[in-house]
Amino acid sequence: MTRVFISYRRDDSADITGRIFDRLRAHFDKQILFRDVDVIPFGSDFRQVIRKAVEDCQVLLAVIGPTWLSIASKTGTRRLDDPHDFVRLEIETALKRDIPVIPVLVGKAAMPEPIHLPDSLQPLVFRHGLEIRRDPDFHRDVDTLIRGLNGLLDATPLPAPPAPKTAPRRSRTSKKAVIVGSPPPPPIALPVPPHTPAVVASSAPKAADRTELVLPGGVKMEFAWCPPGTFLMGSENGHENEKPVHRVMLTKGFFMGIHPVTQAQWKAISGTTPSHFKGDTRPVECVSWEDCQEFCQKLTAHVKGRGTVSLPSEAEWEYACRAGTTTDYHTGDGEAALKKAGWYDGNSGFETHQVGELTANAWGLHDMHGNVWEWCQDWYGPYMGNDQVDPLQLTKQSNECRVLRGGGWHRDPADCRVAFRIRGAPANRRNRFGFRVCFRLD
Repeated sequence: MTRVFISYRRDDSADITGRIFDRLRAHFDKQILFRDVDVIPFGSDFRQVIRKAVEDCQVLLAVIGPTWLSIASKTGTRRLDDPHDFVRLEIETALKRDIPVIPVLVGKAAMPEPIHLPDSLQPLVFRHGLEIRRDPDFHRDVDTLIRGLNGLLDATPLPAPPAPKTAPRRSRTSKKAVIVGSPPPPPIALPVPPHTPAVVASSAPKAADRTELVLPGGVKMEFAWCPPGTFLMGSENGHENEKPVHRVMLTKGFFMGIHPVTQAQWKAISGTTPSHFKGDTRPVECVSWEDCQEFCQKLTAHVKGRGTVSLPSEAEWEYACRAGTTTDYHTGDGEAALKKAGWYDGNSGFETHQVGELTANAWGLHDMHGNVWEWCQDWYGPYMGNDQVDPLQLTKQSNECRVLRGGGWHRDPADCRVAFRIRGAPANRRNRFGFRVCFRLD
C-alpha cells in the first residue's frame, strides 16, 4: 500500500527530486516503488492511479523548487491558480485528509507566503518541513528526511481514504509523482520548517527537529530543537568547579544554533568583522559577552515578536552538548573521540575552522567541543549541589565574570570536555571567545 507520495513539478525540480527518490528507494528497498506515469501499467488510467495513490498515502512530500510558485501554463496563467492542476490537487487532497504534508525546499527555494497561494493551499505554509541542499550537504539532508519519515511511518496510523471522486482532466505530459512504500521502522523526529519562525508548528517539535532564521542579505541561521528533560550536570572526575554532580531539570525546550555564530551571520546583524581568523563560515571570535547581548537584541528585533534570541544558560549549554550522553565528549571518552567532534590543540593547527565539518551530536549540534569557547548567559559561580530546576545564575558573584564553555582551538583535550567551565570578564574579547544562540518561541 502507498505510504509516501512525492508531489513535484518536472519543470521545477525533476533532477533533485530524482536524486531524493533514489535515496528513498535505497532505504526502503523491500517495498514497491511508484515513480512517474511511465511506470504505470499500460492501459491503466493514470489519473485514477494518481488520485488513488494520494487518497491512500500516509505522508505527502511537497517538493518546492525556485519556480514552483510561478510556473505558468501555455495560456500564460499560473498553474497553481488552475483548480484542475494536479500538483494543487495532490496537496489539497492530503491537507483535507489532515495527514502529514511535508514541504521539502530545494534549489534554495523559500517557503511561499500564504498570500501568494490559493486559499486551499495556504495551510501548507504551517506544516513542518525541511530544506534539501545540493552537495556537499545533500546526503546529510536526505538522511534527516529519512529519519523523519521513519518516525512518521511508525507513529501515524494510516487514515481511511475519502469517498472516490471524479478525476480532473490533466495533460499526460505534465504529470509526475513518486510513491514510496515502506514498513514501519523505529520512530524518530521529523524536522521543523526551514524558514522564518512565522510558521507555528502543528505539534510540539521533537529532539533534533530543525528550524531556520533568514538574516539580512539572505544569510541563514539554522537551529535544532533541544527538548525539555533532566540530566546530571558536572563531573566528579574533573576540576573542583565541576563538582558536585547534581540533577538539573529543564522544563522548557529551546532551539539552539547547530553551530557557533559564524562571521557571515555576525556581519549580517552587526555589520562588523571583528574576528582575527577570517572566513565567512568560521566562527566569529574576538567578541565579548556584552557584544553577544547586543547581537541577541538585534536578532530578536529582526524576528519581530515571533520569538526571542539569547545566549543559552550554562545548564542549557551542557544539556544540549550531552544530548543524552554521559561521556566526556558526545562521541565518547578519550582523545580519539574528541578528534571526531572538535578542533583542539591536537588537530586545529592553532586556528579556528569552518563550522559543521566534524561529527554532530544526537541532536544535530556541531562544534560543541573545541573551535571557540562559547559565552553562556550566567554569572560564573560554584555549583550549589542540590537538585535544580531551570537554573540560571543571575546574581553577580565576587569575581564579576561570566561563564564560557566548550574549549577551543588552542586547548588540550581535558579542557574541551562537556563539563569543563571557565570564566571571563563580560567586556573581554579574545580570538578564542565566540558564542552560539538559542531561539525561543513565544
